Amino acid sequence: MRRDIIRFSIGLVLICLYPYALLYFIGIGATLFAPYWLSDISPTRLSALLSWMVLCHTFAVILASIPFAIAVARLYPRYWVPVG
Repeated sequence: MRRDIIRFSIGLVLICLYPYALLYFIGIGATLFAPYWLSDISPTRLSALLSWMVLCHTFAVILASIPFAIAVARLYPRYWVPVG
């Protein structure tokens, strides 16, 4: 019973911290400048900037999500039920 309460409270803290971590990483990714070589590869400057924004945003979401996913997987392991 006590272990379940501790797991629930840690999970609740993780749920509250995840949006802040996500906004922090996305904010860092949004402030990065596009590298100069990217404009040489893409046909227009706008496409270079948009592709850099998408790349930074995707990388930021992955970096913010992986630690929380590992913590949730450790806190709440999956109990398999044999079927068949």
